[in-house]
Amino acid sequence: RARGDAEVIAKAMDWNGVTEMLDVGSGPASYPIALCQRFSDLHAKIFDLPGTLVITRSFVHQAGMQERIDLIAGDYRKDPIPGSYDLVFLSNIIHGEGEQDNAALVRKLASNLKLGGRLVVKDHILDDSRTTPPVGAIFSLLMLLTTESGRCYSFSEIKSWMERAGLRDVQRVDLPAPLTSSLVIGVT
Repeated sequence: RARGDAEVIAKAMDWNGVTEMLDVGSGPASYPIALCQRFSDLHAKIFDLPGTLVITRSFVHQAGMQERIDLIAGDYRKDPIPGSYDLVFLSNIIHGEGEQDNAALVRKLASNLKLGGRLVVKDHILDDSRTTPPVGAIFSLLMLLTTESGRCYSFSEIKSWMERAGLRDVQRVDLPAPLTSSLVIGVT
């Protein structure tokens, strides 16, 4: 929260018409809380592991957002994700997963979008050489060393997952410094 990531994302995208949002793997609910505080018509659902949601619930309660943020327990790797949404948000998840698992997750999440809905992936997005930006390349090395099959991915790779899942108009939005990540957005 100290870096203001959610505030930057609120300004980096058009939120008109977004009333139902799903945040997959939200952790402490930083994005849904800040976005619901900023946009009075927004309601969010968080899909995360049951143990994580114990902590998430306390953050949602502290923010007084329990009427606008619902929690759904599950594992995105194996459980179905209920609901249909205007926007599905996936932040800092794909770098911990392998390419095939990410492609399957994007396909799964695309099926949760309403017509005209958007899938938003926030992460370190590399160029096709996978060597720049430097922060992302270094983080990718860390993921290669500390996960089974994770790494940072290029825009081209993420775009191909989205297009194979039936999403269109895939674009990249670089977030301003001090943030070092980008958004990749695909539309149903």
